[in-house]
Amino acid sequence: MQENDDDNLSVFDYRRRASIDTLKDLKMVLDMKPEERGADDLLDLEDELSHIKAFSHLSSSVLRELTRCVVAQYNQPEDVCKAS
Repeated sequence: MQENDDDNLSVFDYRRRASIDTLKDLKMVLDMKPEERGADDLLDLEDELSHIKAFSHLSSSVLRELTRCVVAQYNQPEDVCKAS
């Protein structure tokens, strides 16, 4: 059976919205002070970090410790160093 384009579009839209919601939730958790994060926040953050290639090789215990100290840092475009 072949799905019609409307079904494919709705699945795509759902995944896109879910990804946007995940990013918003992740940003909200990263904006918190580490000591303000609850157990659910730490688990969600650990799960998201484990899907980032740079952190994917880390053990669960290391990721768990990382979630207790990682914070977001925002830079203005003019503050970012450019390689020459």
